[in-house]
Amino acid sequence: MDEYNESPAKNGDDISYSFFTITLHWSIALLCISLFALGLWMVDLQPGHPWYLVGPWLHKLLGTFTLFLLLVRFFWHLITPPPPPLENHGLVEKKIATITHGLLNLLLLLVCIVGNIIILSTSDPYSPYGTFNLSEVLGIENLEFIATQTHLILASVLMSLVVFHVLAAIKHHLIDKDRTLKRMLGL
Repeated sequence: MDEYNESPAKNGDDISYSFFTITLHWSIALLCISLFALGLWMVDLQPGHPWYLVGPWLHKLLGTFTLFLLLVRFFWHLITPPPPPLENHGLVEKKIATITHGLLNLLLLLVCIVGNIIILSTSDPYSPYGTFNLSEVLGIENLEFIATQTHLILASVLMSLVVFHVLAAIKHHLIDKDRTLKRMLGL
């Protein structure tokens, strides 16, 4: 499968991402935003609430699926690099985009890893890792608390960067009137 959908134009301005790349991007974006909202909502659930057990279980399941999709995207990106930046993007804009994309991927990976550290640090009999407890193995009593706080901070920074990313896409579409957003929409 080709990575790009090319039009007759000679420059990179009319090259879109492949359907697979676009699907990965929007699936991960939707999961990331949903997981953040679910995570914030479920921390205040009290025992006896219908979602008290379901919320964390769903968060773990979707978080694990997000990690899987992120790893697929990393490998996909290695074999099919993205199209070149648009010609109207300046050097500073290209650097900011590169740094932002790198940070988005790094933060999402770290959020997923720390989320698994939380799971590994509990004595939850329903843990997908069984009775293994990383906290006991490492001898760190409050590892679950540390990992939970780190998870929240990383997720909050990630969501701030997501907002920046969305605003940049809107700026490209409405102000610059270029194809940046349309390329990721497959248009």
